[in-house]
Amino acid sequence: MRASITIGVLLAYVALGLVLLAAPSEAIGVVSIDYGTEWIKAALIKPGKPYDLVLSRDSKRKVQASVAFKGEVRKDGNLEKQEQIIGADAYAYASRNPLQSYHAAKLLLGQSCLRGEPEDVKQYRDVFGNLVAKLPGENSTGSSCIVVPSRDAKAFWRPEELVGMQLDHVRELAEETAGEMLSIGYGGSSWFSAQHGLDTVITVPIFYTPRERQALLDAALLAGFRPRFISDAAAAAANYAHSRTFATPERHIFYDAGSGAVRATLVEFSKRANSARADDVQVQVLDAAWDRHAGGLAMDMLLREMLADAFDQENPSRPSVRGDARAMARLLREANKVKHVLSANAAATASVEGLADDLDLRTTIDREAFETKMREAHLLPRFSAPLQELLQRTKMSWNDIQSVVLVGGSTRVPAVQAELRALGVPDNKLAQNVNADEAAVMGAALAVASTQPQLRMKQVEVHDGHMYPVELEVASHKETVFGAGPLSTEAYELTLHGLTDDFDVRLRLKSDRLEQGDDGELQTVHVSGLTEGLADLRAKNEMGHVDLNVNLTVRNAPFGTYGVSSAFLTVTPHKTITGSLKSLLGMNKDKASSNATEASNATETGSLAPQATQLTFSTTHHSMVRPLSGQEKITSLERLRMIVYEAKQRALRDASFNELEATVYRARDLLEDSSFSQAASASETSKLRSTADALGAWLSDESDGADAEAIQKKLRELTKLIDPVQKRLTQAARREASAQGVKDALEQTAAFLQAARANLTAAMEQKGSSKYTVVELDAMEAQLKKDRTWLEDGLRAQEKRQVHEDPAILVEDMDKRSKKMRDMLTRMNKRKIPKTRPKKTKSASSSTTPTASATSTHEVPVHDDL
Repeated sequence: MRASITIGVLLAYVALGLVLLAAPSEAIGVVSIDYGTEWIKAALIKPGKPYDLVLSRDSKRKVQASVAFKGEVRKDGNLEKQEQIIGADAYAYASRNPLQSYHAAKLLLGQSCLRGEPEDVKQYRDVFGNLVAKLPGENSTGSSCIVVPSRDAKAFWRPEELVGMQLDHVRELAEETAGEMLSIGYGGSSWFSAQHGLDTVITVPIFYTPRERQALLDAALLAGFRPRFISDAAAAAANYAHSRTFATPERHIFYDAGSGAVRATLVEFSKRANSARADDVQVQVLDAAWDRHAGGLAMDMLLREMLADAFDQENPSRPSVRGDARAMARLLREANKVKHVLSANAAATASVEGLADDLDLRTTIDREAFETKMREAHLLPRFSAPLQELLQRTKMSWNDIQSVVLVGGSTRVPAVQAELRALGVPDNKLAQNVNADEAAVMGAALAVASTQPQLRMKQVEVHDGHMYPVELEVASHKETVFGAGPLSTEAYELTLHGLTDDFDVRLRLKSDRLEQGDDGELQTVHVSGLTEGLADLRAKNEMGHVDLNVNLTVRNAPFGTYGVSSAFLTVTPHKTITGSLKSLLGMNKDKASSNATEASNATETGSLAPQATQLTFSTTHHSMVRPLSGQEKITSLERLRMIVYEAKQRALRDASFNELEATVYRARDLLEDSSFSQAASASETSKLRSTADALGAWLSDESDGADAEAIQKKLRELTKLIDPVQKRLTQAARREASAQGVKDALEQTAAFLQAARANLTAAMEQKGSSKYTVVELDAMEAQLKKDRTWLEDGLRAQEKRQVHEDPAILVEDMDKRSKKMRDMLTRMNKRKIPKTRPKKTKSASSSTTPTASATSTHEVPVHDDL
């Protein structure tokens, strides 16, 4: 059953992708996602919707970047059926099962554990206590640092899968808010892809390397969409620029102290070139500096140590609380709360009930003590170091900088702002004029929305910052294809001359800013087709009669991920050798003959048209972290979709269970109700009682393995016994009022008929116009008699029925009859008198005068109320 569901889910997604391939995108709008270490935020821009953040299920403006699982590890090391938890609930679940609660999985994206433990992974393990392991040897691609739910577990979670689950949740929220799908793409060219729905963009740290960006892209693909990338600094700058104009260029530093890292980014704002609108802006990210491991998490760790010390001092007779994973998870949550309180207060009270061995923690942390702890740990200087490094790199002074714009939650910590002032940042240049939490997500949406002319928004042209130059090498030729600094193109095209054989293209990062252990090697692209295609020319010794050029296109999309996207061989013949190009160009006989004629004609003018053919190429990745292969994407997608499917089935099952349980209790209460018992026959009462008791026992003892369909079937069985009796009670309660409604309608119709006939008679006598005719009034009177007879017969039959018998006349039918009569009366009363045409002058040939007919519709009314 499980395998069949899995295959069905996959086939459904494949079918969806194939359908969308045939359907061009007509959507207008953008969904942006700010994927942070601690929080995830999403924003929506779409016509007809307010431009704002996408709210979580509990109406919050952000979602905790956490995912957890309820399930046990079997003796064989595999996992039992897992129940997924997302967001704040997953973060809270860490206090119960820390090893199956995963937070800040962003820190593991694109990390390699094949050669030791990277600093990001060490920070992740120290903060959250999860078990991080090396990717098993049979798996060759993807992030090689994985998490396992226990030391004995064989199963594991890839970071791409954990992040994919979180992004999938945000995708659902965004689609529910927008009422439309996001742009879809699965597996790229290795499987299938389709573009349909709203554009998507995800913020990334400006220091992210290609391997980290590729891992995030793989995670988004698993979540069901293919996004653009924009650095968080560029996104915040776009938000800043949207409400401002720049008559002259200005330079600002965006200082972003978030949960996982600190970065300082130099941005230049100017008027958009060649723009007709004066308020259009160009944003260029010039340079940046960063510390990847300073930030809010580092503060939380220090506060957690202070809380742990306080608990150990209060309980010296027991082992240190640091050995209790659950207690440390609870202390981390409390440390985060304390940090936020200390941002606005001189002291904060920490209280955790039953932290360990039923012992409580109650202590007070002073801001001064916390700041002293940060200085002792040399953490505070790391918050100002990126800003200092940026000034040195760009050789700028404070006179050259318009302002330092504060972004990120950690900039609210007073000690961080004091550290910036100590570095020399003037008070009048410390700017808090953007929303520190939401500037990036709102700006990312605005930046992409500016590329959609249908939205008619202010144009904010963003040239994102490129931190790692990319060098291309072919044979002895080396060339920088993407340099450091702001980039305005996603593709770099170059022409290689004189290549006559298959060749390799090598891409590498050339930067001294890479993390230790990263050699910068990206990929080798083997281009084939030249050797075989030129074999005929080579054999005939005609290579000297052609000019050969290979045109390569290297793409940088999504921003910061690289690859050769196309390779073409262009052959320009000198004269009279077109026939030798047949094998190279794949010409058929007719086409070759045609080209030979063209070549002959071209020879007379002294030149031949160039001929181009597409070359094939294959890519080998050299980084320790490589993109997920097509098969691994399918495996992970199957796993994620099964978890989502099971979660929905579980929710449906729980809802059905609760509904059945409530109906069983309701049935028992009804059996004790005297009015219900009177409306039910003895056999109905007996059957309902036995069924309710049987289902109550089934719910208690046998329902564990039942799915939603089985529970719904039993629910229908029970409601089938309750509904007829309940219907009799409802009918009895409403019958008198409904019958009176019909009687009133009958009286109103009779009164209308009497007045209408008087009106018609008077009009006939005056030879005028009327609103009614004899035919329709006769038809109305006939229907009146039928309705009166129907009501009288029904009520007489009902008097003969017992309380426990089904009604002879239904309330719904009576209401329908009375409404029909009232609607008819309303229409008749609203009818206007048709205008009477003036009488024609009697002609000489006319010998008779028309007389009024008894059925004429042109009659004068006598009663104004008609």
